[in-house]
Amino acid sequence: MNIETLHDLFLYELRGAYYVETELADALEGIRDRVAVDTLDEVADEELHETVAEAFASHREETERQVERLERAFDAIDRQPETREMPSLDALVDETERFNNVVLNDAIRPLFYLDAGTKIERLELRMYDSLLRLARALDAPEDAIDALETNRREEEAALTNLRELSDGSEADSVLDELAERSSGF
Repeated sequence: MNIETLHDLFLYELRGAYYVETELADALEGIRDRVAVDTLDEVADEELHETVAEAFASHREETERQVERLERAFDAIDRQPETREMPSLDALVDETERFNNVVLNDAIRPLFYLDAGTKIERLELRMYDSLLRLARALDAPEDAIDALETNRREEEAALTNLRELSDGSEADSVLDELAERSSGF
């Protein structure tokens, strides 16, 4: 795709967003399954595992709704949904898969995935901020702008939720216990 106009750039970015959300729906299910594994470590906080797994399950459902909204945005501009790859998302998903293959302590698993989820949410927020800026500059159809705004609000709420989980007492308890058992520097 040649990008010659602001409209071309908007369509290019919209295709990237569609790729992110469609790929993320599958990735989130895998992350949820990996974080929810039955833990064998005596320090593992099962409640934290369950809470983080529920957060990723909820985010997956939300992502499926966001895909539908993006399809409505494509309809509003009389285009068929298409994707373009987003290497930044692919790298984050690959990182979670590589991590899962080397983790030796299940108590660490939810802490890592909370951080990975936060990175993904920040990526999505930047993506929607850019799309909204372009859509407004182009005076895009209101249906497209509404879909993008709703998706952005949901991403912001998901980021807040993950941050609260990361900073919560369950995560702090796991960190404290792991720190006590670690052999410092």
